[in-house]
Order: sequence, then C-alpha cells, then structure tokens
Amino acid sequence: MKNIKRIGVVGGGSSGFIAALMLRTRFPNHHIDIICSKKLGIIGVGEGSTEHWTDFAEYVGLRDDEMISECNATFKIGIMFEDWGVDKYMHSIQDGYNLELGSQYPFVFANMIKDDVHSDQMSNKGFWENKINNWYIENNQVPVAQFHFDTFKLNEYLTSHAGARGINIIDDEITKVNHDDEGNISTIESDTATYDYDFYIDCTGMRRVLMSTLGAKWESHKEYLHTNSAIVFQTPDTDNYNMWSLAKGMKHGWMFRTPTYGRWGNGYIFDSEYLTPEGAKAEVEEVLGHEITIGKHIKFDPGALDKAWIKNCCAIGLSSSFIEPLEASSIGSSIQQMFMLVHNLHNYNDDTVDRYNRSFKSLIENIRDFIVLHFVCPRVDTEFWRKVADTPLPKSLQTKLDIWRHRMPTNIDFDDDTNFILFKSLHFVMVLHGLKLFDIDSIGEEYATLHESFKQKADEVRAHLNNESHEDHTFLTHKEFLTMVRKLHKEATGQ
Repeated sequence: MKNIKRIGVVGGGSSGFIAALMLRTRFPNHHIDIICSKKLGIIGVGEGSTEHWTDFAEYVGLRDDEMISECNATFKIGIMFEDWGVDKYMHSIQDGYNLELGSQYPFVFANMIKDDVHSDQMSNKGFWENKINNWYIENNQVPVAQFHFDTFKLNEYLTSHAGARGINIIDDEITKVNHDDEGNISTIESDTATYDYDFYIDCTGMRRVLMSTLGAKWESHKEYLHTNSAIVFQTPDTDNYNMWSLAKGMKHGWMFRTPTYGRWGNGYIFDSEYLTPEGAKAEVEEVLGHEITIGKHIKFDPGALDKAWIKNCCAIGLSSSFIEPLEASSIGSSIQQMFMLVHNLHNYNDDTVDRYNRSFKSLIENIRDFIVLHFVCPRVDTEFWRKVADTPLPKSLQTKLDIWRHRMPTNIDFDDDTNFILFKSLHFVMVLHGLKLFDIDSIGEEYATLHESFKQKADEVRAHLNNESHEDHTFLTHKEFLTMVRKLHKEATGQ
C-alpha cells in the first residue's frame, strides 16, 4: 500500500490544471504542486468539450456563468458533419429526448430511425437555428452541457482557480528524472532545483518527460486512422455563432470550425502522405474564400501508451494519448482518467494499477472505435478517401457494426469497463444513423416488438421535439444570449 501526501503535476496545459483541481477536491489536505514552464507554453488548439466537462465542473465547484465569461466560451450541442459522402448530419445527444427502456434500449430514437428521419428532427429545433429561449436566463440555467473555449483563456481561468485553492504553481522546466531501486520516480530536477514527491502526474504532452523514463511504450493506431498532421488558425468574429462544431470533409482529411466569443478557432486535420501544410492552407483558403494565417503546424501519431500508470506516475491528457481531434475527446478523456485516478490513488497497490490500466485501455479503444466509425462513409473522390475506404476496421468495431446493422446499440454491447468510456450507445446511434449504416427495416421490426405503452411515449416525445416549451418567453440568438450571460456575471461580481 502506498500512502500519498505530496503530489507533483508536471505540465501546465488544460490536463495539468484539470488534474490538480480534481486532486485538490479529493485530497484537500495533500500538498500539490504544478510545475510548468511559461516559455514552453501550451499547444493552444481550439478546444471543445464533451458532456463530461459538466461532471468536472460540478466536482471541483466551477460556475458556468463565470467560465463562460472568463473563457470566451460558447455553447455546443454537438458536431455537425458535412461533406462526408452523406447528407450533413448532427451528432448530438443533448436534448433530453434520449429516453431508454430499462436504461438500455433507446426506444425514442428507434421510433424516429424506423421512419428514417433526418437528424434535425432528432434534436431541439431552436438549437439548430442558433436561438435560445430567454427562460434559461430568467431561471439561472445553462441550456446545454458542452462548450467551446478559447484555449488560452481556459488555461488562465484554471490557473487562477488552482492558485486560489492552495495549489502551488512553479515556473520551471524539468530536465532530469531520477529513480529509486524499485524503479519509482524519486526526484525530478530542473537546471536550478530538485523536487521530491510521493506521486507524479505527467501532463507534459507529447514530450512525455516522466513516462518516457519508466518504459512506457506508444501503441500507434495509424493502421486504422490515417490523419497525422494539422494546421490550426483563427478567423474573425461573426454576428452569431453556430451551437455546434463543424467537421467538414476535405480532400485529404477534414476541417474543424469552432466558435468562441470574439473569434473562431479552426484547423485542417490531414494525411501528410497527400498534402503539405502549404497545400492545406491553399485548400482552406479556397473553401473559405479568404486568406488565412497558420498559427501552428502539428504532427502526431494517433495512438496511446500501453500503460498510463507505471510505478508512482500516471500520464494524463496528451501525455497518455492522442487519437484524433475529431469529437473533442482530449479534455473528456483527461477528466475521465482523473476520475479513475482520484478514486484509486489512496493506498493503491499493484492490483489497483493493473485495473486502472485495463480501464484506460478500454477508454482508448472506445475513443478509437468511435472516431474510426465516422470514416465508415461512402466518400471515395480522392486518394485519401479511397485509402480510408480500403482500410480494415478494428475487430472490436467490426463485430459491433455487424450486430448494429440489424438492431439498436445498447450499453450492454460494450466491455465491462463502461463507467469511464466517453462514448456509449446513444453516441453511436446518432453517427450510425447519420452514415446510413442501419438497416431501417430491421430497426422497424425490432421496434414493433415493444409494448404499446413505450410506443405511445415515443410518439409523445417525438411530437414535442419541435415545439419549444415556455412559448411565452422570447428567444435570443446564441451570441445575444452569451452577451447577456457575460453582462449579468459582471454585474453580479462588480466588474
């Protein structure tokens, strides 16, 4: 059993501060440091969250209105997929209509899928129109659980909360890692100081400063995912904002567009076998109709560590995995990893570590399979998309697709470690339907076996979908709503 009192988090990106804040919440009396170098900075790619952000915010006690104001955040109901060889579709399970029979069978979605409805009829019409009912402001509620952030503002926001909660933030760069006779990290060093902790968190991103000394091995998923490079850039503010991230299929990959309050964050994720950064820039400019300035060019190998927890060190965030930017899994996986860790860290032993690594492997394979699913599309108009079409699927995904073609996914289709995976049956339902991978007749036959009471309930929910409640209230555009939230927050805090 290992008794932990002093914890060192190395790295100061989003994952580092998420880790430190969750550790502080779980262990209020432990000594916690964050060691990060200002000169190294952060990657700074436009960030979007999954619904797991709300779990994190509630756990550590962050206020939505404060975060929206401080991080230039916008609301996110999901991701819009455009030019993937099918009609555009939305992946969104946001709206409260996702009722499941016995917590498993998604009978409301089955009701709609049997009639092959488009995804705009499977979510709140107002959100599709980027309008929000003023009722939410009057009742001090946030309408959705996902957000887009200005990454740099988010980092500043989390930094301020960490400092306010007694977490020491040390501006230094670790250059050496020392080990004891059992292989644990004993101390870490910079050019000017030595640091000693009972447990270490590696949040140094793709450098993996700590984990690289512990024998961690990178397991690439490039046999299934062919994008390996990205350019990121900003575009100017607009009069209103989408309530979704855009994932637009391009010639040799896909482009994301995420709105933040005051500007848009963008990127082109591509296969460097077919495209250079200069070629990516030219293609983006052709699509957008104006010049762009590349902020960064990022190279990556999609994959993850074989083990995220080794000895007295755990890798979180980009230090542990980077599958592919699609579906904004980075922050969500960091949060889930930390929930796994904080509930296992006290008096841990070798069995604890093994169980954590099994859960981590399930988390990664779940993300990988969900991302790969999006590329099971009929687009074959370029060499890149033809290569994608010819790529064998992971067995874990292919097995499920063979089943799901003829029946709706349920959570029992996943491994035992489902408490912490990011994407469950409802997520897969939306993408499977958008890609037209269901046999509609088979789904209808399955739905027909339900008791009439469930069919009646599904009809009622479906009838309600496009009839926004609280009709006596006014609607604001997405940007107007955010402006009002920011104004009310400033008034409440005297800013």
